[in-house]
Amino acid sequence: MSTAHNQAGEKDIAKTVLMPGDPLRAQHIAQTYLEDVVQF
Repeated sequence: MSTAHNQAGEKDIAKTVLMPGDPLRAQHIAQTYLEDVVQF
């Protein structure tokens, strides 16, 4: 099911996502701790 602001399918987004308020914090966490990251 997509929402009005994107066309993401149910399997396009991981079951668990990272959503900190600061984009630079999200980038730091993703680059430091995660592998195969996709920014959506």
